[in-house]
Amino acid sequence: MTSQDGELLIAFISHDGPSISIAGVTNGTYWLRAIVDPDNYLAESSKANNETDVELTINGDNVQILQTVTPVLPTPPSIGVNSPADGSTVSGAVQLIASTATTSGVQFLIDGVPGA
Repeated sequence: MTSQDGELLIAFISHDGPSISIAGVTNGTYWLRAIVDPDNYLAESSKANNETDVELTINGDNVQILQTVTPVLPTPPSIGVNSPADGSTVSGAVQLIASTATTSGVQFLIDGVPGA
């Protein structure tokens, strides 16, 4: 299956997940990325095995895996919440203030969606 811009789109649910039709996919070499827990819903001691990339070739109905790569992801930066203070009781509109040592800053998400 392909997106509007021609990228090959495939999502894996598990190793025992559904089969993926390659009907209509042109012959060639593709990279597939399998991501587990992309929204960080699961508490884990390590997220190092949550992503795997697979390079493969498709030729007609034949698929050949060329290589499997587990990306080395950087350690996320530590983030401190400055306001409200830990243990505070809040109500109404509350200003959230956080800090991090990175230059990219902190982005707040509400149910996975960037806050206004």
